Amino acid sequence: MYVIALSHGKGGVAKTTTVISLGTALTEHMKRVLLIDLDPQAGMSPLLGLGMPDPQWSIAQVFYDSASIGRVIRHTDVLGLDIVPSSHELSMAEQYLPLHRNYQYQLRRILREVEPIYDFVLLDCPPFLGAVTLNAIVAAHMLIIPTLPEMLSIAGMQHMREWVNHAKIDNNPYLIYRILITMYDKRNRSHIEITEKLRQRLGEELFETVIGVDNKVRESQILGKPVLVHAKKSRASLQYRALAQEVLNYVERKP
Repeated sequence: MYVIALSHGKGGVAKTTTVISLGTALTEHMKRVLLIDLDPQAGMSPLLGLGMPDPQWSIAQVFYDSASIGRVIRHTDVLGLDIVPSSHELSMAEQYLPLHRNYQYQLRRILREVEPIYDFVLLDCPPFLGAVTLNAIVAAHMLIIPTLPEMLSIAGMQHMREWVNHAKIDNNPYLIYRILITMYDKRNRSHIEITEKLRQRLGEELFETVIGVDNKVRESQILGKPVLVHAKKSRASLQYRALAQEVLNYVERKP
């Protein structure tokens, strides 16, 4: 089982869309995928057509009440794609988790239960750096940092990299991270220039795949379906399939 966390220090970078779309693309390779919503805003379930989650059956109960993660897993309409919903109760985790010894390893322990079942687990982190995000980073093999090709987003990405490097030293030395450019507009000259500069500076830390702006993504969100289901041949769907292939290529060749 390979665990991928997606995180950025701010919202609006297509993080949750990327979690859902990458997870769906991986199922097309016959992979069993579990999505875990770690954001207290609990926005992932509606985007998959599941409505707002029941607060009594969410990842919060797994953290707070030691409930089995298997009890809160829900199936989606995508074959091979399951989800652990979040709820607003998870907002208390920033105060609750640090009260416990070795709290940063709690999610890693929780995931052992589903290790025989899934090929991939994708963790959708909250849009801030704290105890929950640290748990995700400690549990992950790979961190993906979705980033807009804009200066504020890049500044947040750089801060995230520094924070992650400290977490690697202290808790997860084998973690690797990759930067993913999202909401790229090829008509925007600054997007082109910033992306080229990032590619020169970051090298292999930056995914080859770039996720562009696509109205089909917004349509799919309104319908509560992944874009790869709603518009299989759309630009976004093709790009997320390319991203999934990059991830699979890395996982298959890693030592």
